[in-house]
Amino acid sequence: MAILGILSFGYARDSMAVRAAVLRQAGYRVEEAHSPAQCLESIKSDAIDVVLLCHSVPKAEAQLLVSLIRQQRVLLPIVCVSSSDHAAAPEGCIRASNAPIPLVNSLRNAIRKPPAPPGVP
Repeated sequence: MAILGILSFGYARDSMAVRAAVLRQAGYRVEEAHSPAQCLESIKSDAIDVVLLCHSVPKAEAQLLVSLIRQQRVLLPIVCVSSSDHAAAPEGCIRASNAPIPLVNSLRNAIRKPPAPPGVP
């Protein structure tokens, strides 16, 4: 079985490094992006199976990035890490807790059930 690839995007490098270490320990391959342009370039690779947006990405920027990702790869799962139980994920994202076990579970669920194409319920 192939190792699943995660593209982690955000601005909180320390948080992202810790999250990447946890995900690598769980058996994932993690690539990091620290700019929207780098993120959009990285998703062109078929080695990326899911995008993980850090809570450090402002909501408006995250929403724009989700729409740009959808233009390139319609079915690529996108998981948005929340720093609060009450924070809503941008439209088109699966909201995930920053805690290790719930985060890994959210990623597994996202990979098992990719989003429906636009216009399909």
